[in-house]
Amino acid sequence: STNCAFPTTQNIIRRKWIDASLILQSREGKDMAHVAHKEEMPLHMACVRRAPAAFILDLIRINPDAAAKADKSGNYPLHLACQLRSSPYIIMGLIKAYPEALDQNNAQQCTPRYYRQTDPTSLSLLDRPTSCWIDSFGREPKQDAYHEKVARLRERKWEVTQMLEKQKDFNLLLRQKIEKLEPTTKTILNKGQLEKLQSKVEAFEKIKHAKMERIRNLVKLMELRAQSQETMTLAERRDESRYQTEYAERAADSLRTFEAEVEELTKNFDEVKKTTSV
Repeated sequence: STNCAFPTTQNIIRRKWIDASLILQSREGKDMAHVAHKEEMPLHMACVRRAPAAFILDLIRINPDAAAKADKSGNYPLHLACQLRSSPYIIMGLIKAYPEALDQNNAQQCTPRYYRQTDPTSLSLLDRPTSCWIDSFGREPKQDAYHEKVARLRERKWEVTQMLEKQKDFNLLLRQKIEKLEPTTKTILNKGQLEKLQSKVEAFEKIKHAKMERIRNLVKLMELRAQSQETMTLAERRDESRYQTEYAERAADSLRTFEAEVEELTKNFDEVKKTTSV
């Protein structure tokens, strides 16, 4: 057990799934997936906070042993996923990591099967005997892995789309700050500072649309390539999933850089506004 100093733990608690996903891809992030906080593994914490399926599946892939650990209430991650009626992809991933959890009682003497599900796929997964899950290891259909990768890709696409929506708010905030600053420009004594700032804004406006278009194109490319996977062989699908992940991370990195530039401009406007206040 440790404190909340780890970035992965902090981002899970704050539900910052994009930041948590990026950190999880690093060596340090992978190590953090094995560290408990207050008797809860990151996998438990992510399940309780309804993390995206892609993030939870990444945690299982990095540390499958976490699925075999109970929290202080006796809940295994599968209990938590069933209590919250998580997606079938999450339930399947947790069962495959530790099928014995299907028969484990928590502090309320309930197994994961006790919690009613509304999704027919989830019902089917939980109704399957535990012995069948255990026996199936080593010869489970490769299609399951493919569906997990598709689910992870769809979640990454959703994350990038959310970041694009968030960027609209940044643009609106920037325009509002520009409008508020304009009436004060007559009182600015340092004209060189104003001219320099205006040049930055003009330069940013020139590249803003190109950058946003590049990010949108990456998202469109992800969608098109995902659709084409239906006609691919398993080997091609594995390669394609790797390319899709690379596209998603590239789009996310581009947008994070974009956000940093907007924040820097906003900070510059705030500084100029302070110098012009009477």
